[in-house]
Amino acid sequence: MVEGWRPNDSTGIGINRRVFFSGILGVELLVFLILYLTALSPYQPEALILLDEKPVNNAIVEIGNYNFTVNGGHFYISGTNMYSWFRVTIEGQTFNLSIPEGDPFYLWRFYHCDLIVFDSEGNRIGNFMLYLNGMSMGQSSRVIVPYGESLLKIATRNAEYSLKINISAPSRVSITLPVSDLEILLTSKDGFPIKNQTLKLKFEDSSECLLTTDDRGFARLNSAPHGAYTIGVLGQEMSFIHNSSIKKRFTIDVVEKVSILVENAYLLFPTRVSVKLFSFNGRPSINSLVTLECEGMEYRGFTDSNGEVAFYLPPSLFMCSNLTVSTCGLMNYTKIYRNPAPIVLFGLMMGALAFYVSKSRLWKTC
Repeated sequence: MVEGWRPNDSTGIGINRRVFFSGILGVELLVFLILYLTALSPYQPEALILLDEKPVNNAIVEIGNYNFTVNGGHFYISGTNMYSWFRVTIEGQTFNLSIPEGDPFYLWRFYHCDLIVFDSEGNRIGNFMLYLNGMSMGQSSRVIVPYGESLLKIATRNAEYSLKINISAPSRVSITLPVSDLEILLTSKDGFPIKNQTLKLKFEDSSECLLTTDDRGFARLNSAPHGAYTIGVLGQEMSFIHNSSIKKRFTIDVVEKVSILVENAYLLFPTRVSVKLFSFNGRPSINSLVTLECEGMEYRGFTDSNGEVAFYLPPSLFMCSNLTVSTCGLMNYTKIYRNPAPIVLFGLMMGALAFYVSKSRLWKTC
């Protein structure tokens, strides 16, 4: 609600009603007073709306169920005991005005305001939604603002900002928001740009948006609010602070193929598992973290210059075990089939040895 403004003598607008009683005596004076009070009883308070210190024209006023057009800024307010506010529309903008109690005259002032919004780098922001005292002004940079303090809310694509302005004349208001363009460059560890890759950008308030890199590996977010961000891509997350339009470069592990080779899988013997990672065009993915899980145990290692890492699993009595390899957001599953041949061979050898020993003792007895 925009409160009405009561004029003082300095406004140049004053309404003085003087009644001169001359030559009126006795009964005539009493009759005149009765007639005067009767004339005052249906009195309607007067209202004036000024736009840039001039009476407004073509303003639409709605009081209760009554609508009418105001030219010259002046009109009478009827039914003040029934309504405490009315609605006025000036050049397409609508305002709710409160009606003070007990005043014979009301004055409201409005001013044109040119609003210019910049980012922190001094670049003009043109794509924003404007709200004035809770009412939507749309995508406009020239608005009508009531006299005094008003609350502005500016909503960009990614955030909202609230601020107060105090208007007492036609104004040009410049506002700088803590935003700037955010440019992200995504490359692999060997320096190649990662193109056409979708990444998730998470803001401090946990809101998210998706970006896609172009053929040069760049992704761009215009008018990004300053603050802490988290970028997630291919199962990897990185955090950073955005407070300027400086380009952010991120290097990530990129794996297109995972090769798993199980060697020496025998019962009661250590098992060797070799994992090899391949990046773009069959190039090895070096220094990439690989996690292996088997029989409730977890093993970790980093690939060497050939993109390979080896794990040695302890002996096991399980003939078959599930194996999980995870790296760079990818997960691969395989099985270990352990060969019992060494145990069988060992059993046969032990049986032969026992038979030989028993025979030797029998010969000595004879």
